[in-house]
Amino acid sequence: MHLKIGMVLKLFLVDTNPPKLKYLIIVGVDRSSISCVSVLINSKPNRKIHWHVDLMALQVPISASDHDFLNYDSFVDCSNLRQEQIYDLELELNSNLDAYVGDVTQTFLETLRNAIKHSNTIKGKLKKKFGFYDS
Repeated sequence: MHLKIGMVLKLFLVDTNPPKLKYLIIVGVDRSSISCVSVLINSKPNRKIHWHVDLMALQVPISASDHDFLNYDSFVDCSNLRQEQIYDLELELNSNLDAYVGDVTQTFLETLRNAIKHSNTIKGKLKKKFGFYDS
């Protein structure tokens, strides 16, 4: 299976506290198709940012009624991009077919990409590399 923008994966992440299964959404791929970026789905908004209105705006609600891989409404954290090697994720996908759980709607993907594009917490260089700016 090949990665594409908008795919949702459910993977065990060791760099979360505590390590656990998390949903992530692929939101960008570099021009060479070597690496990609994703954002995490959380059941609640990130607790570390409650105090800042601009950062709370980067916690985008995602509806379970529009995305049947979710059991309940959740939040996508668009304040941080996770950079991954496509080869590594595709190896994981091909060895664990249950890791692919579906796709976000095109409208929702555009909402996420717009939030990321206007985020002050993500460097412009990273946004440019993964196609968040118009060419």
